[in-house]
Amino acid sequence: ATAESLGYGENAEATGLIDTAQKTGVGLIFRKDPYGLFHVLTILKGGPADASGVIEVGDVVMEINGNQVVGWSLAQLKGLVMGPIRTPVKLVFERPKGATTFRFEVCLFRGNVKPSRSQLAPPTYSKKEGEDMRVFHEMNKLWSEVEELQQRRERAEKAFHAAEQLRQEYEVAANESESRAHRLQEDINQLQKKLEKVCERV
Repeated sequence: ATAESLGYGENAEATGLIDTAQKTGVGLIFRKDPYGLFHVLTILKGGPADASGVIEVGDVVMEINGNQVVGWSLAQLKGLVMGPIRTPVKLVFERPKGATTFRFEVCLFRGNVKPSRSQLAPPTYSKKEGEDMRVFHEMNKLWSEVEELQQRRERAEKAFHAAEQLRQEYEVAANESESRAHRLQEDINQLQKKLEKVCERV
């Protein structure tokens, strides 16, 4: 089933139904506008996005798993949102609020819009009131910590490469200085020999 076949128009894409590759999404239908922005057109009831309680119709998705999606095709967007059931996907949204824009991120677990009895519900579902929001906040916190660790690792790698490059430059400079010193010593030795010859003649 596609968003178009469900009556949402040709510029809409469903990301909540299981496809033939056993991948599923988060229960959102997006609409692409002429500027390449993806707006939430529909939130499918019972899906992970609906369970989060934080996403609203009209929200604009800006990033998915750290990838900026503005200007992408609907197929590319769907390919990034869809994945194996119960795996996490991080989405960054923007929501117009008067003259300003509210930006927020949420981590959802991919899952069926209508899970069958034989399938376990993804962790985004909760029976306790307010528990789902707590889970999402915890997941966002964990994701942020993972991102921070990745950024620290990248900075450490850059610092290591910079230090290695500096060491190589110093090594090259030391070798050049040693070569110059060797040449100077040879020149001095030659001058000394010439002086000795001159002294012998005198």
